[in-house]
Amino acid sequence: MDSVLVTDDPQREYLTKGGPVPGDLITVTEHLTGCAWRFIPDNTTPGIAWLLLGPCPSCRAEIPVARLAGLADLGDHLDRGTEPFELIAEACNDFLHSPGCASVRSAIAELVATPLPAGQPVAGGDHRAAT
Repeated sequence: MDSVLVTDDPQREYLTKGGPVPGDLITVTEHLTGCAWRFIPDNTTPGIAWLLLGPCPSCRAEIPVARLAGLADLGDHLDRGTEPFELIAEACNDFLHSPGCASVRSAIAELVATPLPAGQPVAGGDHRAAT
């Protein structure tokens, strides 16, 4: 690794008691090839994992493409070559993509489309009249 640069993330900010602050954008550049990888913190595992940024397979916008806990995870992601990959949940926010991108998924639509297991109670209870 030739350099690691941490800058303010222009696309993501986080709320604090003092107001919103920019997130961290981490750029790691490999000195032999000049190849750069960009990461943002994975806020579901603070200090343990990061999200690798890369191009959306549909619109080419920069989105989180993989969750990494170490360099071995980066190697696994890079070893897949050009194989298609399933987007992680953090990649599906519509504000990250170009308008009309096919990779955007609605979290609400996914919940509605997911059938409940048999016998699972419905939120709010069952309000049907007993017969």
